Amino acid sequence: MFRRTFVILLLLLSQPTFACVFHATLSADDMYIPQGADWTILRSLEHENNQQLTSVSKLEGQAGFQRATWWLKLLSKDLADRGIEDTYIYLADVRMWSHYQASNPAKMSFETEPRGDFPYLVLTQITLSNIVSGTISFDQAMDARLMFSR
Repeated sequence: MFRRTFVILLLLLSQPTFACVFHATLSADDMYIPQGADWTILRSLEHENNQQLTSVSKLEGQAGFQRATWWLKLLSKDLADRGIEDTYIYLADVRMWSHYQASNPAKMSFETEPRGDFPYLVLTQITLSNIVSGTISFDQAMDARLMFSR
């Protein structure tokens, strides 16, 4: 178990730092990465390996970006139902920020870099996919620490 966790952690830390892996643009040094985001990735991988989460196929480039944005748009309905008015969302496994605003007709804007003090939600694509497909609920994901918020 330790060896597998060590290998996964090594792989995560050895990847180049990109602003968003879908577009391979080098990250700005001041890009905010929430503390604990790496643990969220490891927890979702563990749940996937234990078949508690349904796996998703890996997509890169524009196809991966389109799928992630589609899932985020579907999540916006759940956020609205919960009365959340404004929050940033960080997909930790692809290092992508999005911004949800209930007052904005589009509801979501993508690849935005938050500044200052702001509320956020951190999760992975696997967790996001399982929430929007109904495999797990928003609350179950929070309870399992597959996502967290500030």
